[in-house]
Amino acid sequence: PLERVFKDFSLFDMCNVELVKLVDRTFNTDEKRTNEILKFIIENIKTTCFHFEISAHALKESTIALLQSAPKGKFQLEIGVQSTNEKTIKAINRTTDFSRLCENIFKLKKNKNMHIHLDLIAALPYENFKSFKKSFDDVFNLRPDVLQLGFLKLLRGTKIRSEEEKYGYRYNSKPPYEVLKNDFLSYEDVLLLKGIEEVFERYYNSGVFKGAMEYLLEKYNSPFEMFKKLWLFYDGNGYNKVGQSRNSLYEILSHFCD
Repeated sequence: PLERVFKDFSLFDMCNVELVKLVDRTFNTDEKRTNEILKFIIENIKTTCFHFEISAHALKESTIALLQSAPKGKFQLEIGVQSTNEKTIKAINRTTDFSRLCENIFKLKKNKNMHIHLDLIAALPYENFKSFKKSFDDVFNLRPDVLQLGFLKLLRGTKIRSEEEKYGYRYNSKPPYEVLKNDFLSYEDVLLLKGIEEVFERYYNSGVFKGAMEYLLEKYNSPFEMFKKLWLFYDGNGYNKVGQSRNSLYEILSHFCD
């Protein structure tokens, strides 16, 4: 009941809890309930930030307006895009209107008052290396605060686990059963994507190298290609074999630009 939700949220705020993450994957499914919760937070919560997972293409204008009106730092939004390959989306039983999703994300970013986190998943059905590059570039060009590059896990009891032979999946035998290869991505492809993820986390998602990233990205038509080349440079010089300080990361980037 909403009364219980509001009571709990108020308790978090009274105790100065910095961040509360709700685990509902599609928080905004019920427009009326969503809006009542958002309105309560905006009007009554002073300290706590709330993190919601939402379906961006299904956002209603009333919900977008409420989110746009919130004080800066009140909300974090996580949006699972997963892929922009239509065949892939259909294979995992999702329905996504990517053009509408883009339109809504640009609206959410307009007032620069909330953190936007987008998700992609590598090794989904029908998503080969070339297709994943396109998905990455499509989503990166929305310029989220964070773009999480995740790797498919074949969890027990899921539909995708039951289709492991259909798509030629090979995966780690221990939880969380992360995929090693399938009919669309080789093991070498997966390792390359892992490397790209590593430099992407260090240089983009960290938020530390914003100026340098903008400088580099202007030189490439494909953000994915830029991060791929950065990883090949990083790995080729053995930088991945030892820990790197922030100063070292700047020096590596400087050498990469030479």
